[in-house]
Amino acid sequence: MIEFWLLASVMLLIALGIVLLPVLRVRKSQAEEDRTALNVASYQEHLAELDAQLKAGSLTQEQYQASATEASRELLNETQAVKKSATPLGIGLPLVLALLVPILALGFYYKWGAQKAVALTLEFKELNDDQTQSMEQRIDRLERLVDVQPYLLEAWYSLGRLYLQKGELAKAANAFQYVLDNLEERPVDVLVEWAQAEYFANGKQWTAKLQQAADDVFKQAPDDASMLGLIGIAAYEVGDFQTAIDAWTAVIKGLPANSNGVEDIAMGIERAKQALAANPIIAEAKVGTVLPKLPAKSPGSNLASELAIQVSVDLAPEIRTQVEATDTVFIFARAQTGPPMPLAAKRVAVADLPAKVSLTVSDAMMANMTIAQFPDLELQARISRSGIATEGQWQSLAKAAKNDSKEQFTLLIDQPMQ
Repeated sequence: MIEFWLLASVMLLIALGIVLLPVLRVRKSQAEEDRTALNVASYQEHLAELDAQLKAGSLTQEQYQASATEASRELLNETQAVKKSATPLGIGLPLVLALLVPILALGFYYKWGAQKAVALTLEFKELNDDQTQSMEQRIDRLERLVDVQPYLLEAWYSLGRLYLQKGELAKAANAFQYVLDNLEERPVDVLVEWAQAEYFANGKQWTAKLQQAADDVFKQAPDDASMLGLIGIAAYEVGDFQTAIDAWTAVIKGLPANSNGVEDIAMGIERAKQALAANPIIAEAKVGTVLPKLPAKSPGSNLASELAIQVSVDLAPEIRTQVEATDTVFIFARAQTGPPMPLAAKRVAVADLPAKVSLTVSDAMMANMTIAQFPDLELQARISRSGIATEGQWQSLAKAAKNDSKEQFTLLIDQPMQ
């Protein structure tokens, strides 16, 4: 805040200068007027002396006339450059107004100024790279930030993720909902995280609003593992074991073979199969409830199987101590010449590395922007502690690839991000 107050002080001094400059000019004009009056008085005294000398006979009429003319010329020269200025306000009132400028400015600022926003902005600028902050400290700062700057959707999204990690599901759902309500588009990541928070905060009740969110996600990313996993959980809870099996099977197909979560999902599939054998008929849904549904697959659609870029990702040994097992790894492909946004992306955790993934048309972030539309691609991997791809700390070098290549590309994460 020191820089802010220094700048504010300079601006106040400039304002005082603008107010006081005319006053100083008036004072200068007044001094010139006083000097002119003194010159006139002196001229009159000189004429009186000349009159006395003329009467006494000390001066002839010609000498008297010449001296009087010379005195008049000198008075004219003295007053010729003086510009008389009227000062109806005097000096006192402008000086009082000038002193009121900083007082009124401070009063208005404390009443209507954005001092909290300025303080928080500076605070976040200083602490943005501080990885020693506790979760409670980060939540507290974000809560204060969105309180004074509610239009910062990225702050709301980060706050929602922290609420989710802390287990405050209702607050997380509200934060993600706020982001969705203020965006024209419905991003996959926000939809998925809102759905997860909303489902568990609502007592594991699947609703029409949740199903709409799932449909929106599947339109953009038909194989999104997080939403498929949530559909599987919701289906299992209501006794739709076949939907749970289908959803979790699709999740396994999209995960690396050595992923930590594969065994747990496989166990869930096995339990669902056993439950399905014992209860082959789906339990009827209660009135007012909604059954979770998977997206319908288009017959004959084989783009995903035709285009599949195989990528192997690993972490350089020298940075393993600088990352955490829970940090997110984004693996993505984008056009070498074209839109900067990824055309296909997947994410795993640092704990899953080394990992092998396939980037396909179904991994597109937008249905109308896929790797099928751009033959020349660029592959890259990135680590982000916050879980936001644009806020990464480490990344690999980018590698060129054709969208129909059968080669397996290796990406080594060893470069710090600027």
